[in-house]
Amino acid sequence: MIEQIDPYIKLFRERAEHLDAEGAPHDPDEPLILLASLMGNEEGALSEHAMNVLTEIGGQLYREGLRRRLDRLAE
Repeated sequence: MIEQIDPYIKLFRERAEHLDAEGAPHDPDEPLILLASLMGNEEGALSEHAMNVLTEIGGQLYREGLRRRLDRLAE
């Protein structure tokens, strides 16, 4: 299974490095917006399993974003 995942992790890392090299601003809400847009556009085309996996990813991103916001408020 790790052999199937590794190429995608590499792509994620390369994309992150590219964004850093561009000096792109870091907006923690942007991945949620992109994911929600994808899910809305592809609803009905994606399997229930794929939608569940994407929902899990969105939940994790949302939770991390909320944690960051709360940490900033506590400062």
